Amino acid sequence: MRKIKAFNINKPYGIRRSIEIAVLILTVSFVSCTSLDERLIPIGQERENVGELEMRAGIEPYYQRVDIYRQQDCTTTTTTNADGTVTTRTECTPVPYSPMGVFLGNGVFVDVRGNIAVDLVTVTGLRSSNKFTMRQEMSGLFSSGESSVSREGNKITIFQPGFFSDDEVVITIRPDGLDLEDGVRLVQDATGIRYTGVEKTTIFGIEIGGDPPEVTVISPNSIKAGPYKFVRNADGSIQVGGMAQFSKKADHIQIQYAGNIFAEGRKEFIYSGDQRMAIVDQDKSLGVAFSWDEQAVQIQTVRSMFQFFGKESVVHIDR
Repeated sequence: MRKIKAFNINKPYGIRRSIEIAVLILTVSFVSCTSLDERLIPIGQERENVGELEMRAGIEPYYQRVDIYRQQDCTTTTTTNADGTVTTRTECTPVPYSPMGVFLGNGVFVDVRGNIAVDLVTVTGLRSSNKFTMRQEMSGLFSSGESSVSREGNKITIFQPGFFSDDEVVITIRPDGLDLEDGVRLVQDATGIRYTGVEKTTIFGIEIGGDPPEVTVISPNSIKAGPYKFVRNADGSIQVGGMAQFSKKADHIQIQYAGNIFAEGRKEFIYSGDQRMAIVDQDKSLGVAFSWDEQAVQIQTVRSMFQFFGKESVVHIDR
């Protein structure tokens, strides 16, 4: 994550202070103009492509997701300085994905850890294919190179480059679920989804112990996924625990967030078009938008008006 050092405009320097103020004003003016490329957002009759809501327990093993709402694992530390002042620092890291959860239609998947995302394998039509590769360039402090997920018949291979060593996971698809590592299986039937053969291991960055998460189908209108209960209401909307409510409108899906003091009342809107999709705020300036063809998915993300540029990424597809 890029860190921008703030200017201290209270320093008693004449010229330097004026320059810093001017630069800060120009920076804020420039950054505040950052917004999603409106050409990526479906308009008019194209929006009629948005599908109905569904509520279906399922397994998403490819991890090719575009985040709508990513849970964060935050740690706060408090330090008392030599001069007696107190410094508080909070560091957050994204909660790892889980392969089990609930599909809500239009490629939207909510996993048992509360991560809401669009599954690219579903929206690009690759889920019915038994041979493809999706790959993306990765760059960071501890890793660089190209990550990929490939399917060849009933085998899925997930490759992640690392700084010292690379990680590769091979998954076998079975009619009733997945064979993972170390004899661990992910099994799905009419009652839900659960791990079997688990003692203690780490799968997809998550430590699985003696009480792993499950998905339980309670009724046609109620599913429990981890700590989250999904309920289809009388009006057709779907409540996801105390986190969010999904509602089908004439030409879009509305997400109403709740149960979080930082997101109370916030709304986002899912627009679906011809090989493009956008999840945006009320002003359609912040969010994520992407389009795809046979060769690639082009993604633009703008989560804050203080971004210098929209974050661009490309997922390449080999069929």
